[in-house]
Amino acid sequence: MMEEGVEMAEPLKNYYSRDSLKPIVEDIARVYPPFAVEGFLDAVVSEPWDDLELKARIGRISETLRAFLPEDYPSAIAVIDQVVGNNGTWLDGFSFFFPTFVEKFGVSEEHWDVSVGALERYTPYASAEFAVRPFIVLDQTRMMAQMLAWTEHENECVRRLASEGCRPLLPWAPVLASFKKDPSPILPILEKLKADPSSHVRTSVANISEVNLAAGDKRYYERRFSFADLSTRKHYPGVHSVTLVINGVERETVSFELVGPGDCVR
Repeated sequence: MMEEGVEMAEPLKNYYSRDSLKPIVEDIARVYPPFAVEGFLDAVVSEPWDDLELKARIGRISETLRAFLPEDYPSAIAVIDQVVGNNGTWLDGFSFFFPTFVEKFGVSEEHWDVSVGALERYTPYASAEFAVRPFIVLDQTRMMAQMLAWTEHENECVRRLASEGCRPLLPWAPVLASFKKDPSPILPILEKLKADPSSHVRTSVANISEVNLAAGDKRYYERRFSFADLSTRKHYPGVHSVTLVINGVERETVSFELVGPGDCVR
């Protein structure tokens, strides 16, 4: 029973309503006059709108946009490009339905460049971390090369997308099974971003680095270390060891021999 005087928090799904959507669709109509504002709003909030939860509402909005924007997909993206920067920020994520539009209608080899470019442009206003995942499934090598390139992007939201989008286990998103089995394709991205100047990016890297293992689960990791001497770091030849510590308990120790310059590795 709710205590007297205590107000229930507003459901997140109510973030999207006819009133909250009207300014953005009026913005669309200004750059694309055929867009029917009232017709779009009527279609979005038609039954069973009241029963739809947050993610389903975002999906409904993106699907309705497809019916009211130009039929040609690149032309529809060109319309969205003109309004996405006017509506919401990465922190409030109001425009999530724009990356979702790409996820629903642009995942194909034919539209690859248009769609991936759109995700790069949209993620500063609404994270594309969910929308990018089907592209990884479609062509993992190509998409991971793009995400590695994004680690050098000037915008912190795009750099965050590079790591957040390839998390093997991302809440509300399908599992990236190949990375759960073998996370090695992710490691170059983590290495590039682990000391990023943005706290948002570093947090994303930490989110990938921390996982919960059920009984019998396995994860495989690889970590490489540089043994070059620096002004504040020296290395000494001889036998050394590395110990794996889990929850404060030493589990396994492996010894290795570090040899000096010119010595043969034994």
